[in-house]
Amino acid sequence: MDGLNIYVQDTQVARLDRLGNGAHAFSYMPDKRPGDAVSLTMPVNEDYSDPFVIIPPALQVGFPEGALLEAIYCIAGKTLKIDDDFDILTLVGQNTVGRVRILPRGESLSTASAVGASHAVSKLLRDPSQRRFC
Repeated sequence: MDGLNIYVQDTQVARLDRLGNGAHAFSYMPDKRPGDAVSLTMPVNEDYSDPFVIIPPALQVGFPEGALLEAIYCIAGKTLKIDDDFDILTLVGQNTVGRVRILPRGESLSTASAVGASHAVSKLLRDPSQRRFC
């Protein structure tokens, strides 16, 4: 099971786990306040015990689309083993616009800004030899 930690500002507020059956489990950390919600559509006092079939929509807002998403799959998909939306969220979650950051479990906010998957993608996008994957 893969997992992501979800931060609001600099505080971990939730977790997102990829379950073995392709579903996703979302859960808030204990004792979170209403202001810690990742979005207005996902308040902290709701029950999220039923698995999500897709990444919760509130976490999809920062997904790349169109040509950018195609370029990421084309150039970095094989190298970084990007297979689904969970992998895309792992890749771009630390660089979303706004107050929510999503990082692979075990990675800290301080190291994520310096080094991370987005750095690897940036390097791949600049390397002309990687264009062979397209």
